[in-house]
Amino acid sequence: MRQNRYGAVGVVLQQLLTMAQGHYNNIPAFALQIAGLSGIGQALGMIAGAITFRATFMLMSKLGVIPK
Repeated sequence: MRQNRYGAVGVVLQQLLTMAQGHYNNIPAFALQIAGLSGIGQALGMIAGAITFRATFMLMSKLGVIPK
């Protein structure tokens, strides 16, 4: 039961990332070109990676893999 609850967090994170990618793909081409020049893709990747790392780290300590 406990692992199913934490598995749901992974599913929700995946859905949020998919939703963010969908919204990102709906931006007009000229705006994407300007955003690409400014490095917004790398910034969003870093933010998504940080959120995923934080959630994983918290779940691992709750499961007892990493001591608190």
